[in-house]
Amino acid sequence: MQISKLEQTGALRVLIFLKKEGNQKIGEIVDKNKRKISQAAIYRSITNLLELGLVKEEILENPPRRIISLTSKGERIAELLTQIGEILEGE
Repeated sequence: MQISKLEQTGALRVLIFLKKEGNQKIGEIVDKNKRKISQAAIYRSITNLLELGLVKEEILENPPRRIISLTSKGERIAELLTQIGEILEGE
């Protein structure tokens, strides 16, 4: 079942982070979340999210970097996750 890839540690957090922060270099995702998720977990999460079609990757050459952004499907799921968080927090 595809949802099991979202159960991966950090996958949901990465989706919500990209929803709030927009397109990010992988290094920025790691730096801004390293207290909450390990670097290895972030890389595994991004791989799973790519496989699910929830994020896309753009590789830029000068200087070399990988930019991760939400797809339209990822945007919809991240919005639902944000709404769930708001309900749980009582907002």
